[in-house]
Amino acid sequence: MQVYNVSYRTGDNVEVIKRSAFTTSFHPATILTLETNRASKRKRKRTRNNNKNSDDEQVQQEEEEEEHVYLVQYQNQQHDIVSYVDFNDIRPQPPQSECFKHLGLSVNDKVDILNDGYWIKGTILAIFYEGFKYLVEIDGDDGVPIEVFRSNLRVHRDYCHGYWIPPPLDHFPEATSGTITKLKTDANGKQLKLRIKVAKRLSEPKFSPGMPVEVKSDEDGYQGSWYTAIVIGSVGVGQFLVEYETLKTEDEKELLKEVANEQYIRPQPPHIPKSCKYKLLDEIDASYNDGWWEGVIYEILDKKKYIVYFASSNEKLVFHHSNLRFRQIWINSKWVLASQHKSSNLKLRISSSKRQYTQNKEHQSFDKATIVEVRIDEPGYEGSWYSARIVRLTQKSRYLVEYLTLKTEDGRKSLKEEAEFQNIRPCPPNIRVDGCFSLLEKVDAWYNDGWWFGVISKVFADKKYLVYFETTKEELEFHHVNLRTHQEWIQGKWINANKEV
Repeated sequence: MQVYNVSYRTGDNVEVIKRSAFTTSFHPATILTLETNRASKRKRKRTRNNNKNSDDEQVQQEEEEEEHVYLVQYQNQQHDIVSYVDFNDIRPQPPQSECFKHLGLSVNDKVDILNDGYWIKGTILAIFYEGFKYLVEIDGDDGVPIEVFRSNLRVHRDYCHGYWIPPPLDHFPEATSGTITKLKTDANGKQLKLRIKVAKRLSEPKFSPGMPVEVKSDEDGYQGSWYTAIVIGSVGVGQFLVEYETLKTEDEKELLKEVANEQYIRPQPPHIPKSCKYKLLDEIDASYNDGWWEGVIYEILDKKKYIVYFASSNEKLVFHHSNLRFRQIWINSKWVLASQHKSSNLKLRISSSKRQYTQNKEHQSFDKATIVEVRIDEPGYEGSWYSARIVRLTQKSRYLVEYLTLKTEDGRKSLKEEAEFQNIRPCPPNIRVDGCFSLLEKVDAWYNDGWWFGVISKVFADKKYLVYFETTKEELEFHHVNLRTHQEWIQGKWINANKEV
């Protein structure tokens, strides 16, 4: 999330904002001097639970970010008044869009009315003489509405974090339809009239005002966190002003407003009942520090409490069942469970690999005596691969193999059997791991004479690990030398399963 700072220089044309209990007015002004009156610090609190066995002890940590507050001297152009004004009560002069002069305004539009040299906020109630005059009610004024010429009106815009709401039409080159006339000076100093035809916008913004969303933070230490918010409006192509539902301003008086990029915004995910128990290594979101943080179930303490591991901060914290939810991913305008998304991707890759094998099996055949690995699909053996030697091709896409570690029932000879082509792969290359395997890293463990796919669920001293096997729901301890990095054979290439593809 970003905070935008605006600075003004001597001579800048601005507007001074005057607020009352009923209305807001904007006074044209010019910056005469700039002074720094004081500096304040913006603090963000993070609550950390450093006790793995209890969620009662919490530590408040504060992160400070400097944010300067200025006083400026301004001159009111109508009454020639010189005064000091706080930085927060100044804004640039709003842009004037010619499109509105040509197309007119509509009933209920918010406008600013020019009144004695300053602008005051109001609402259009009626339109007279084909847009030549307007009946306008001044906000907060219970008096009689007034008639105003079009030349004394402008579109009302709010200024927030460096953006105008609504944005000028220049931000949307295809925002509306009509013809705009502009003056341009050529190389000889002659003014030329240019007529610019503006087409209708091809598509509406993805997020409409009032829409409940979640916004992702990209700040250091906050990666993997989502915060609920309401969209206020679009501030340009691919950018929106949002108001958070749980984050507040420094003085804690108002909800925080911020501009967010489109790629960091998503609709709020649908509710999934929490009646079922979370399982080890389930991907979840945890309600923490006013947001939802992406994590993984690291340990199950009892029916209602879990230890959750956060990869972004390398922390393990205790959470109650009610403060967790299944992680969902917003993909192609649809919500997908994170576990199903990864499973679907894997199935798609395997399916693509099988198609590739089928199309090119004549070129990918295994020669006699080649050392390979064979997958066994029998119940209880899913995810296991066994070293074998190719004996011969028995029929189309089937091979007779001789296992290097599996024996016949009497234990005297190496086991031989036929295997389908799609269940055979070359031996994976060795990936040297000089250090230690990491928590949640995908590995193959040497177990029961074969390599079994698992995930590191705990890291011990002396290069020992606890490995979790999804197929058998077991956790077993292994030494570093009995593990290898898990790789997948896809479309004739080895892919490290711990890296993005």
